[in-house]
Amino acid sequence: MIKNTNNRNLILLIAAFAAVYILWGSTYLAIKYAIETLPPFLMAGSRFVFAGVVLMIWARLSKDYERPKAAHWKTSFVVGTLLLLGGNGGVVFAQHYISSSLAALLVATEPFWIVLLSWLWLGESRPNL
Repeated sequence: MIKNTNNRNLILLIAAFAAVYILWGSTYLAIKYAIETLPPFLMAGSRFVFAGVVLMIWARLSKDYERPKAAHWKTSFVVGTLLLLGGNGGVVFAQHYISSSLAALLVATEPFWIVLLSWLWLGESRPNL
């Protein structure tokens, strides 16, 4: 029984990694083709609007839906603006000058940089293996 559970967990782990690699990685390829016909920030903004509408409908149909208050809209606006201009929007804009594979690779190194900068700049504990 334990061996069967370990095999199942291994299969689920491999499937999860495959989903991340395929779904997340294909985002940068899709951006490459999308910005050939749309301006970068318009394309990124339309993705955000579409995702927001889908999530709002999903939330609205859930049984424990609570109507958003003004504070929720304010923080969502701030986070969305920062993501559009600094996060995803920056990546989309950069893909005019670099390949989609390089963009994906650079974004994938973010956890490494967070750990390294937390250690060196913020004085956090030294990372171990």
